[in-house]
Amino acid sequence: MALAGAIRECAACAPGIHFELRRPPADIAETFERGDIDLIVLPEQYAQTLDHPRHELLRDTHVCMVCADHPLTAGDLTIEKYFELGHVAARLGDEASLAFEEWFLPRYGRQRRVECTVDYFSALPVLIAGTRRIATLHERLAKDMTSRFPVKFLPAPFQMQPLVEIMVWPRYKDQDPAHRWLRERLLEASARTGAAVPA
Repeated sequence: MALAGAIRECAACAPGIHFELRRPPADIAETFERGDIDLIVLPEQYAQTLDHPRHELLRDTHVCMVCADHPLTAGDLTIEKYFELGHVAARLGDEASLAFEEWFLPRYGRQRRVECTVDYFSALPVLIAGTRRIATLHERLAKDMTSRFPVKFLPAPFQMQPLVEIMVWPRYKDQDPAHRWLRERLLEASARTGAAVPA
C-alpha cells in the first residue's frame, strides 16, 4: 500500500520517472553489486545479509483473513481450528518457500494444510472469497483488502514477531539527490499508513 501510494505521488510530480517492480532475485547481493537494482524492500532477516545502506520502512502485525460470510468470529479462532482449516499461502522468492511455514513447525510440531499457493499476497482475497479457507498476512494489507473484497480479518490465534520491512539501496546511490528524493517519498507514504519509522 505504501509503495503504491508513493508511486502515484512520484508519477504526479515527476511524470518521466519509470518503475519496474519485480520479485527479489535469488542472487540479491550479486545483483546489487552489479547495479541492477536501485532499491529493494525485504523482511529484516533478509535485509541484514546485505552490506548496503538501509532504513526501516514499516512494521506490521499478523492477522488471519477469511471470507466475509465465514462462520468464524474473532473469539472462535483457536490454534486448533486454525490448523484444521484449508490455507491459502504465499510463496516467497525464487526458492518457492511458503511464508510462515518455518515458524510454525518448530513451535507446534505441525504445518498448515495448504490447499493453494500464490506468488503474491495481493492474490489472497480472490482465493479466499466464497470458500472456507483461511490466509495469514499482515494487518495493513488485510484492512485494505476488506474494503475491496468480500473478506474479513480476525486476530491471529498465535503470537508472532511483527513483520519489519527494510528498504535497502546500493551504497553508491546513498548521496545521489534523485535517489534520496525517491527514498523520502517512500518513507512519507509509509508514514501516512502509520507503519513507518521516521528517518
